[in-house]
Amino acid sequence: MKITTLLTGIIAFFLVASCGKATPETETKRWEASQETINTLSAKYPGFKPALKEALEAAKLKWEAATQISSEEKQIEAMRIANKTARPLFVVELNKMPEKMEALKDLVTEATQAGGVDQADSQALATACREADFSLGKAEKILKNGTAATVEAANAIVSGASKELESATKRVKKVMATVKEKQSEAEATADSILTQETTEKAIKCAYCGSMNAHDALKCSSCGAPVEK
Repeated sequence: MKITTLLTGIIAFFLVASCGKATPETETKRWEASQETINTLSAKYPGFKPALKEALEAAKLKWEAATQISSEEKQIEAMRIANKTARPLFVVELNKMPEKMEALKDLVTEATQAGGVDQADSQALATACREADFSLGKAEKILKNGTAATVEAANAIVSGASKELESATKRVKKVMATVKEKQSEAEATADSILTQETTEKAIKCAYCGSMNAHDALKCSSCGAPVEK
């Protein structure tokens, strides 16, 4: 039974490994996806079309050269380089930008509704949310009106906007973490006070010595009437 299980595990391992192995076919699929991504982004963000065109043309030259290589191993590596060329930093970040923006908007909404333990916390939350709104507005403006004639320029513009969104997200999360920590401390203090008050009001059973709630009629341990 153990041998069968071991063989099954080994077979499963090699199947997974083979599925993840790069081949000319898998790289070709990535190449098709890369072209589709660039075409989609060109239509969605016309200001970045020149930079996207530059990236695609450079990638095409490398892809065409890769298809002429006879050695499969070298061909796969050349295809990888072509695919990487078709996905420079700004292409990757442009794809992620809408998701990052939505995540930050949701975070701002959550922070606005959360409120603070005191005025200082509320002001810190409000400041972080204002800064996040500014970053969101800047990112939306870049996506709508930004222009870049080269890959290098596009990398700088999109990367800057993306980092600003990430910084705004971290600021809001940091303030929210501080607020939640204070809320937890306040709740713990309230619970401690309540526990102390309950203990102070507890009544000792005259028969078995057990402590009972101040409003108990019978001892929770022996059932004897509680004398108050």
